[in-house]
Amino acid sequence: MPAFTGRIGIVYQLLQSDQFAVTGRTVMYLPASMKVTGADRRNGQVWTISAGVSAQALTLNPLGVSAPGMMTLFLADQACDVRFNAASDTTFLSAVRMFVAGANISNVYVTTGSAWDTTILLECIGGSNAQVTTTLPVP
Repeated sequence: MPAFTGRIGIVYQLLQSDQFAVTGRTVMYLPASMKVTGADRRNGQVWTISAGVSAQALTLNPLGVSAPGMMTLFLADQACDVRFNAASDTTFLSAVRMFVAGANISNVYVTTGSAWDTTILLECIGGSNAQVTTTLPVP
């Protein structure tokens, strides 16, 4: 059985403009990362979802309830609503374009806007024995 290690690194950079720097100067810079080791399952796909679709399931097989995804990267070219683990879940994220999660996720459901088709990149890694570590930058 294959074993995977995955890492996601992000940087939050805050720019502030004033009379001396109209385009902004960096006032805060926070790098962070998340790493999964010992993962035995992975799912990486690119989906094109039609406009106006409600609660479209994006399968994470072979990940699931007994071996959940533990690190997820979700990128979309149009804003969409995202539910996790159940299509009827009343808790959801609205107008999502990018989402990075270090959480146990077994299913993803997407609702698209009515104007445009949406292309989604979904990358998920995890399994029954995977371990997650994160950095916590303190400004």
